[in-house]
Amino acid sequence: MEQPKLWTRHFVVGTLVNFLLLLNYYLLMVIMADFAADRFHASGSSAGLAVSMFIIGTMIARCFSAQLMEKVGKWNLLAAGILLEVAASAAYFLASGLSLLFLIRLAHGISYGLASTAVSTIVTGLVPLERHGEGIGYFMLSSTLGTAVGPFIGMILLQGGGYFNIFLACVITAAVCFLAVFQLRLSPEKRAALAAAQKLLPREKGLRGIMEVKILPICLVCAGIYFCYSSLISFLSPYAGEIGLEGPATLFFLVYSAAILFSRPFTGRLFDRKGADAVMVPAFLSFLAGMALLSQVRHAVPLLLAAALLGFGMGAVQSCGLTLAVKSAPPERISYANSTFYICADAGVGIGPFLLGFLLPGAGYRGMYLVVAGIAAAFTVLYLAVSRGRRKAG
Repeated sequence: MEQPKLWTRHFVVGTLVNFLLLLNYYLLMVIMADFAADRFHASGSSAGLAVSMFIIGTMIARCFSAQLMEKVGKWNLLAAGILLEVAASAAYFLASGLSLLFLIRLAHGISYGLASTAVSTIVTGLVPLERHGEGIGYFMLSSTLGTAVGPFIGMILLQGGGYFNIFLACVITAAVCFLAVFQLRLSPEKRAALAAAQKLLPREKGLRGIMEVKILPICLVCAGIYFCYSSLISFLSPYAGEIGLEGPATLFFLVYSAAILFSRPFTGRLFDRKGADAVMVPAFLSFLAGMALLSQVRHAVPLLLAAALLGFGMGAVQSCGLTLAVKSAPPERISYANSTFYICADAGVGIGPFLLGFLLPGAGYRGMYLVVAGIAAAFTVLYLAVSRGRRKAG
């Protein structure tokens, strides 16, 4: 029996748009604290807030994006979000003080939250049910690569020409994103059919008006791994400097990306054929092993081996976690499922650096990463409990 087509024009363009959104996001993530400190002499806490304002803006947007999609349509929200992202990216050139930088970061986060939720909802809705694990896995590959390639390119651009080059790259990626969005526009007949279907949906109140409560357990478990992942983008560079592995550390995210690229083709198909546990349990264990190894590395080879283990684990949790969330939600609530997953993920990434930073004075970087490995172990056990509950309920 022939499988339904996955690689349609809309799927390819939507995946590319998602990658560019993440690339724009992470180009700035690794340099924003340094930029605030260098340009505006910000204190450590203020520099950290310059990073966190983006996450705050993103979470604000996530909370209302599902409702906005029902009112204005997915494509309209995506286009508006990316247009705002173009403006926010260009505004960094005009930042003349710390307060203005905070406002720009907040607006940039809102634009990203609106656009990323909209494109994720569009693309996951296009994936055939029979190929959900594979299709969403390939789509989430764009997210995972964005989180890896963005920091790598950001560090190269910073060394080659400073902050100006990075801001220019952000404007270019946002502009290309906006042009690509016009290839995602559905036909008038299809838009009319979707709009008519949306009008029949009941308007939810309370928490269900913002999130899909049914999928919160799996989303919170995935958020725990995002929390652990935040230690990599926040503290890997100073940790590598402390242990004298700055050179090999520049290859860390390349190896991380390579591990994702190698594993993604078979993890999605394995999810569809064997179920979630066949992928998620090895992924959690791989991530746990990578963190434990990272906490003890003293040479280049173990550092890059840890990158490979973390890449496989994080990549599989990202894609299969979203697949589980989407498959567990009713079809008419897919936009809320996407919003819920990303709200939880953003919360993990946003809270992680702040809380883990308290460990550094007493435990140092090695101790902090060892604690993160323990947290990953706890969430592995929690996943098994959630999975058991899901099987009993199903």
